[in-house]
Amino acid sequence: MYAFLKTALPYMFCFVSAYLAGTVNFAWLTAKKHGFDIRTRGSGNPGTTNAGRTMGLAAGAAVFAGDVVKSSAMVFSAGFLFPESPAIQMVTAMGCVMGHMYPFYLDYKGGKGIAVLLGAALGMDWRMFLVLLVGIAVITFLTDYLFIGNLTAIAGFWVWCLLSGRNTVEVVILFCLTALSFWKPSGNTSRLMAGTEKGIRASLRGHKAAAAEKTAAEESDS
Repeated sequence: MYAFLKTALPYMFCFVSAYLAGTVNFAWLTAKKHGFDIRTRGSGNPGTTNAGRTMGLAAGAAVFAGDVVKSSAMVFSAGFLFPESPAIQMVTAMGCVMGHMYPFYLDYKGGKGIAVLLGAALGMDWRMFLVLLVGIAVITFLTDYLFIGNLTAIAGFWVWCLLSGRNTVEVVILFCLTALSFWKPSGNTSRLMAGTEKGIRASLRGHKAAAAEKTAAEESDS
C-alpha cells in the first residue's frame, strides 16, 4: 500500500493542482474587467481567439500569454519536483487542459485548450515551443485564421512527441488531448465551411470600427 501511494501520489497531486491552475480563465477574467461576459460575445468561446475578436489584439495576446504561462509553470514544476516519475509532465499537462476546457465555476464550459497545450510544450522543451509558435504565426498569416494555425501546431507537438522518443503513455495522452482539441473547435470549422467564420483581419477591422463609433458617439454626447 505504501509503495502504491508513493508512486501514485505525485501523479494525483500534479493532476489536481494542474486542473485547478487550468481553471483560471484569463479570457473570462479580462472580459469581466471590460464589463461583459465573453461567453455572450463573438463565438461565445472563452479563449484567445474570441478574446482578440471581442476585445482587440492586445487583449488576445495577454490571454494567450496567461494560458501559456499557467501551463508551462505547472508542467515544468512537475518535472522538476518529480523527475523520477515517468510521464509526470504529460499527466500535468492533461490536468491543465481539462481544467481549462471544463472549469467547474463556468458550468464546465471553458476554452479549447490549445494555448494551454502550447504552454505544456514550453514546459517540456522551449525550443519546440518556439518552433510551434513560428508555425502558428506563419500559418495564421497565410490563412488569416488563428484556429487553423493553432490546430496545426498542436498536431506538430504530437508528431514531435512521437518522434522524440517520449514514452508510450505520454504519446497516448497527447494524442487524446490533440484529438480533443480538434473536436472542440467544431464551430469554427462549420462556420469556415459555411463562409461565415471571420478571419483575424476582418475581426480587427470590425473592432476598430466599433471603437471609432463609440468614440464618435461619446464626442457627440459631450
